This record gives sequence, structure tokens and C-alpha cells, in this order.
Amino acid sequence: MNGKIVKISGNDLYGNVDDRSLAVFAAFNHKKYMNKYVIFTYEGEFDKKKLYYGSLHLKKNSMVVFSITEANKKFVDAFIDSYITKNIDPKEYAILDISKVEKAEVVSANERDYDKLEEL
Repeated sequence: MNGKIVKISGNDLYGNVDDRSLAVFAAFNHKKYMNKYVIFTYEGEFDKKKLYYGSLHLKKNSMVVFSITEANKKFVDAFIDSYITKNIDPKEYAILDISKVEKAEVVSANERDYDKLEEL
């Protein structure tokens, strides 16, 4: 299973609850450096054409997302390109199973304009 709708569970520093959900397109592992990443957008915001991504930390039935450094963005960009063409190099990337993930916390995330959300 690659994609999934995941409810955000978390409060910001001021105690405000975020009641949105994430449309997670894929979670993957970059095998060379063993880093986990996730690409997603917010459910209902496809018209904004924003793709979000970040470092992924899985714990039991939840995931936590943190933004990544400029140096690691190239791995995410390369994965997105290969994911769209369905030509993922199994020596470089492994798709992670997120079927048991029920909730997410987005501490911080990177974003970019992306016109092809429907293809993901």
C-alpha cells in the first residue's frame, strides 16, 4: 500500500488543534543513507498544487514528519520523478508500508509547488 489518508493528531505550541488530514502519497526509505521520507499534501487542498515532504519517523501506529535539509531534497526529488514514471530503482529506494499508520504529527515540513498531484 503506497497512499493513505491519515488524520493529524497534534497541537501547536499554543494548544490549537489541527483537524485536517494528510493525503500521503508514499513513504520511502533511501537505502544508501537509510533515511525515511514521506510525500503528502493536505486532504482537500489539491487545488493549491502544493506538495509537502519531510523526514519520516514511525512509532507504532503513528508517524511524525520533520523538514529536511537542502542537501537531502535531491533524494526526494529523484524519488518523486521515478515514482511518477513507476520506475523506482529497488537498489536505491524502498517503499514503506504505512497501512497500520492511523495518525500523523507534522512538526515541520518542506513544500514545493507541484502541478502533477493527480499523477501521484
